Amino acid sequence: MEQRENNNSMKSAENAALKLSIDNPIKSAENDALNRHKSAKQFASSIFDIDASEGLVVGVLGEWGSGKTSYINMMREEILKHAEIIEFNPWMFSSVDNLVESFFSELTIQLRILNHHKISRKFKKYGGLFDKLDAIPFIGNLGKGISFFLNSVAFIWSVKEGGLSGLRNKLTQELKKLDKPIVVILDDVDRLSSQEIKEIFKLVRLTASFPNMIYLMAFDKLRVEQALSEQGQIDGKAYLEKILQLSFDIPKVSRNQIQEKLISALDNVLSALPIQFDEKRWGNILYEIILPNINNMRDVNRYALAVSIAFKEIKNKIEAVDILALEAIRLFRPDKFHQIYELRDLLTTVDLQTDTNTLRIKEFVEDDKQCNAIIKNIFPMSEQYLQGGARYSPEFYSKCKKEKRLVDSIFFDFYFEMQESINLSNYNQAQRILLTMADEIRFKNSLAEVPKENLEDIINNLISFEDEFTEQHALATIPYLYEIIKKIPDRPRTFMGISSKDIVRQLVFRLIRSIPEHNRLNIIKELMKKTNLSGRLEIINIVSYRETSAYKLLDENKVNILKEELYRDIQRASENELVNELELLLLLSWLRSKIPDIELPILKSKNIFFKLLNFAKSESLGRIAGSYYTYRKEYLFWEQLIQLYKSENNLHEMIDLLNSDDTFKNEPIMKLANKYRNGWRDDDYAYRASRYK
Repeated sequence: MEQRENNNSMKSAENAALKLSIDNPIKSAENDALNRHKSAKQFASSIFDIDASEGLVVGVLGEWGSGKTSYINMMREEILKHAEIIEFNPWMFSSVDNLVESFFSELTIQLRILNHHKISRKFKKYGGLFDKLDAIPFIGNLGKGISFFLNSVAFIWSVKEGGLSGLRNKLTQELKKLDKPIVVILDDVDRLSSQEIKEIFKLVRLTASFPNMIYLMAFDKLRVEQALSEQGQIDGKAYLEKILQLSFDIPKVSRNQIQEKLISALDNVLSALPIQFDEKRWGNILYEIILPNINNMRDVNRYALAVSIAFKEIKNKIEAVDILALEAIRLFRPDKFHQIYELRDLLTTVDLQTDTNTLRIKEFVEDDKQCNAIIKNIFPMSEQYLQGGARYSPEFYSKCKKEKRLVDSIFFDFYFEMQESINLSNYNQAQRILLTMADEIRFKNSLAEVPKENLEDIINNLISFEDEFTEQHALATIPYLYEIIKKIPDRPRTFMGISSKDIVRQLVFRLIRSIPEHNRLNIIKELMKKTNLSGRLEIINIVSYRETSAYKLLDENKVNILKEELYRDIQRASENELVNELELLLLLSWLRSKIPDIELPILKSKNIFFKLLNFAKSESLGRIAGSYYTYRKEYLFWEQLIQLYKSENNLHEMIDLLNSDDTFKNEPIMKLANKYRNGWRDDDYAYRASRYK
């Protein structure tokens, strides 16, 4: 048994988990760990080699967890060179009753955002007619009856536009005028029910023949074929072949790659944590219990996240390899996990051997290699129930207890209790805090009662109550959220590196979104009066419209007014006010990027520059070839400081100024700053610098 202790600060342990991602797709080629980005770019380009004058349907095919969404994300840059993108995730609107309505509603909204107002109106009318039809295969619950149709607005439209055929012809003519085709991305199709899958393909079949309309669909081919074939109506395979004109099968990830990524993810989680780790048992547990359950990168990410959450709570209170084994069973084989809990007494106690108990253990194992490995490596006392199984002495049992293994009932109970209570108490407390959110004083007092280490979870849980938010909730809470964020301690990251700042941002976004549109500007102006400068910049970023966002919280002119006011207030702020800002570097860099020639005398302050150096400090993880040992490399966002100070010489002068001051010269950050001052650059400097040009 090796006791792995690390004398680094807890912040180091938390930063080790920042690279951790959950079951979220990668956003760009920069995060491509499987070297698929070149293939994605080539496939995206090939789409536009095909004539789309009569529409086109393209498939990205792969099993669940194979990385279809990530692949599409890596196609985006190339697609946007040739086309405009509209996204519809049917899983987010999963209901046969509203799927068609949601599709056309989302389509018309996004067409308006792209300034295709005429096409948007015609699609809205076309969708209104389409929603009433009752004689199309797979129509299911969409048939509303002929009498409703005759009295509907859709009927009025159909007469005005010359019927369905006339409306379709007019829509066709408008789409032909487009300078670029429109790519409609339909992701997560295979997550739908069979009936919903049929509805989606019905939609595609009846709208994909429009000119300049390209449907890019991501799904598990086998799952979709089975859904289309249900009830024997059609041959799903043949139907799919008629729909898809072009497809790409996501290549499978090799077992070696999966193992490499799994080890890397676990190493990020565990390497800086003070844990007990039994290396003698680790090999057997990895190969016999964990790896057989890991089939793709989604499994890797889900498992690494589960482990990270478990260790966040359990830390070194239970032997680490036991947790790693049980988390794999909990996540991938919940039936066996439940059986383990039910077999507690037999797994943790010596000398309960009876015919009944022997049968229960045999039923648990029943020719299952993983379950045999669980008994052998995690609960060896239970080998006594199996034929030829070993019996262990009381001394061995005492040794297991000393090592905090799950075979001891104390640690067994602690583990299972933690699994049931980690999030529930925080959720319940968030529910109570919700009742105080309309009153600023009560809200502050309620959060003051929360232990600092629970603040992030409480704030994260509040997000789930969005449908109860009002404008009064926004007014009473947002300014204080940007104050209390300073009190949230760093900790190992989950949710794809999502930090406490990101979680606060998500809550603030939902609070602002809850404000009625007609009063949103007034409420935001009130918020800006009560919120610190860093918080105000965050609010501006939240309400600023981006093409990648489905929401437009304020129009551009109103946002520009808020920006102008913030420009002035940053310049007027005193040194003492700026020193206490949470995002000082971001704040001043933003101002410089918006007004490049602006004079900022505050930058000559030694206190301000010292703060900026600390804000510019970060670190990356590295590993020696052939080793799992992780080391840290500190670096500065030197290129950002250059942009802020307008030249490297100005930075050198400021560093020299601090070096000549006894207050600053021996501070830890100065050692790193002087390395840059003397010409040293970290390995990734050139890449980061290129992004600032």
